[in-house]
Amino acid sequence: MTSTWTPRRTVYPRIFERPLGITEHGFYWDSRFNGTADVLQHAVVEILGPTNQTIFDVENVTRTWQSLKQQFPLLGSRMEESISGDSVSFVVAEDQLENCGPGEISFHSVHSMSEAHEFADDVVNGERLLSNDLLARIVILSRTDQKSHVALTRVLCRKYILGDIDSKEWEYRKREPMVTGGPLSLRPFLDREWYDKGGATNVSLAIGFFFLRLSFMPLGSAANLAPGDDLPSFTDLLSFPRFLLRSRSIRQQSANLTKHPLFVHISMARSQASIDRLKDVATSWPAKQGQLAAQIPVTEQGLVLSHGGSSMGNIDSLLPRNYPIAGASPILFLVTSGTKLHCRPTELYLGATTTRQQLHLHVFWDQNVYDDELVKVWLHEVREATEVYLGGDIDTGSLKKPQIRL
Repeated sequence: MTSTWTPRRTVYPRIFERPLGITEHGFYWDSRFNGTADVLQHAVVEILGPTNQTIFDVENVTRTWQSLKQQFPLLGSRMEESISGDSVSFVVAEDQLENCGPGEISFHSVHSMSEAHEFADDVVNGERLLSNDLLARIVILSRTDQKSHVALTRVLCRKYILGDIDSKEWEYRKREPMVTGGPLSLRPFLDREWYDKGGATNVSLAIGFFFLRLSFMPLGSAANLAPGDDLPSFTDLLSFPRFLLRSRSIRQQSANLTKHPLFVHISMARSQASIDRLKDVATSWPAKQGQLAAQIPVTEQGLVLSHGGSSMGNIDSLLPRNYPIAGASPILFLVTSGTKLHCRPTELYLGATTTRQQLHLHVFWDQNVYDDELVKVWLHEVREATEVYLGGDIDTGSLKKPQIRL
């Protein structure tokens, strides 16, 4: 969908506005709900050479931020909600792109890498630092020191063996479909010429959402598991041929979704329905704070996502290791980078990226819903399952096309 900027003021400083797109609208109502879906992108960089030590001086950072805002004006925009609440618009003022306003840039000192990570966690989960008047900001931390499903099955098996799940819930869990969902890039399905000329890496928002389903919990030879039994191995629960079969099912569901002739239109329609729901939650939740909702038995809860998430793929081209990119003598080296997410209510989000030929798994969760230790156990199982099925230790030479059910 195309959005048209219209002038609100035609003399300096000029002011322009445009309504939010469908996806932007959804994230707006997320933000109104205590900043859920806010994202922090963090990076650890090393300054190369003694002559470049002033690169993070206030003047240089400010000049760089101003340049970025003029290249990507939404960084310096604000959002205005109509009096009726029916529409929200971006507003860009020319003078705001040429200057740095209060809160846009801040500098802090930390004594260690762990303190830097704690600071990042506080930014995401503490008092919100963004607002309708401040959509993006940059924080510089200077160090003062000197240099999936079988996994979820194993978690549920562990809880059943230990007696944390009763037999009634266990029998229901064994038959409950496993549904996952998450964001899906729409860029390849938009203007192909734009995509080929830089749209693939352009700083913009173009996503839809997917939902995929697998059948009941994979138990394999452990179908008659009882409390007190040993925890089954991954291959006892899901043999490699069955792993391939379930993988093919997911791939076919994905193809059926993205190759549908109305795929983009379906994505937009789904997004509009989501906006209506998010708006209702965001505008009504302040009045309900402190009220405890009645517990609903597991078997009566209806559809429950196993987890959400998505893979960013290989990000080496998005985040090169040396800067400037075209310079013969780099002055900055990217040591590490990552992302932190302020989860939506009830969200358990599993992300993945590949960089420098390494696979990285990331998990974020709503601490009001999920027990921290349980999530850590689940992530450990995800990692172990990844090593078992994708680590190359399984002999696949004699495998035939599996003729077994999901």
